[in-house]
Amino acid sequence: MHIKELTGENKYYIQVASFKDPDIAQGMLSQLKQDYPAAYLFFLNDFYKLRIPDIKTSEQGHDLLKDIEKKFNIKPILVERVP
Repeated sequence: MHIKELTGENKYYIQVASFKDPDIAQGMLSQLKQDYPAAYLFFLNDFYKLRIPDIKTSEQGHDLLKDIEKKFNIKPILVERVP
């Protein structure tokens, strides 16, 4: 899995959810990709983390958070990338 380098163009990402079970994570990823094709899974500390990369501004991120909450009934978070 390739994560883009930090630039002014991709300052944030959305952590949609985190799962222990890879099958549940994969199922959620398939659903999410229908609306957010850039979504991907990232394995870290025994969890499959579902993320949407390349969020340019916090305003864009908060708009996406609201949309994801409504569509999937989950509570994602906006994360600022650390250089």
